[in-house]
Amino acid sequence: GIRDEDVRDKPTFADVCGEVLERLAGAVPAAYNAAFDRGFLLAEINRIGRGGLLDVPATRDRVVWLDPLVWARHLYPEEKSRKLTSMAELLGIELQQAHRATADAEAALLVMYKMAEQDRIPKGYGEIIQEQVRIARSQDETRNMWRRR
Repeated sequence: GIRDEDVRDKPTFADVCGEVLERLAGAVPAAYNAAFDRGFLLAEINRIGRGGLLDVPATRDRVVWLDPLVWARHLYPEEKSRKLTSMAELLGIELQQAHRATADAEAALLVMYKMAEQDRIPKGYGEIIQEQVRIARSQDETRNMWRRR
């Protein structure tokens, strides 16, 4: 986890928010367990009072973030764990500094690249997002069914 000494003397989110939004403006939004990261990002943007200034595609409701976790659940349903570290190990990806933001972002990218080598993942951006939405919806329905039991 993140400790106080890890962030001591580091800029606050308010200090770097503009730069973060600039970088997101020209990027394909992606994250391992994207719903968490997206929710966290939007909450922080709103917390510092920048919510009204949002015109970055990644912050729009209709923009789907590429999420390797959705694909890991789909491609490897038999695996007990689909945590990022578990998937990286399964796919032969060596992690450096697991649970550090930059290292985890790089690991998520490498996991997605490795999974994308499979024929079951569409090759075009539009197609991969469309299929991810379908798969995520199915996963949510299954999860909700189990919760109601």
